[in-house]
This record gives sequence, C-alpha cells and structure tokens, in this order.
Amino acid sequence: MNKPTTVEINTDELRALVIYSFRYAMGRQTYAVQEVVEALLKYWDHLEDRDQALIVKEISTEITRGNYGMDIDLKQWQRVLVKGRKHCQEQLHETLTECNEVQDNE
Repeated sequence: MNKPTTVEINTDELRALVIYSFRYAMGRQTYAVQEVVEALLKYWDHLEDRDQALIVKEISTEITRGNYGMDIDLKQWQRVLVKGRKHCQEQLHETLTECNEVQDNE
C-alpha cells in the first residue's frame, strides 16, 4: 500500500469537493457517509461560515425529511450538526446573523 501523498488544494476547490461530497452521500446507504463526515469534520474550520451554515441547513432539512440513509448514517450526520451549531454559537453576532439568513432564505 502506498503512503498518502500531501497535495495542495485551494479553498475554492476544497469547498466544492466538500459540498459535492456531502450532497452525494446524503441519504445513501453506503460507507461513503462515514468518510464524508470525517472529511467534513477535519476540514470544517477551512470552510467559510456561509458554507458551514449551508451544510448545517441542508443536513437538518434532509434529516427532517427522513432522507439520511440508515440509522447509523443519522448518527454520523448528527456529528456534523453538533460541530456546526457549536461553531455558530461561538462566532460573533455577524456570523449568527449569517447562519440565520441562510436558514431563512431556503
């Protein structure tokens, strides 16, 4: 097995990969959910606040619709929600406002 190689990626590319990955994995019954959640949590602080708020909103919406996959997947998605909501609570008033605006606009 080859050792993992470190590569450079700009934040726009990271943003796209993370958002597309979580949208792909949401609602699927696959091992990909755990891997996507691990990546989300690992790179969470590299995402912009608006992207974090969008991810929290979309996951919350899909869970409410029952579109989260299996019960074990639900537990994984809840880990992201805990991280996202904690982040929003720790931010300044502007960030909380932005999180609420994303939720209100969708």
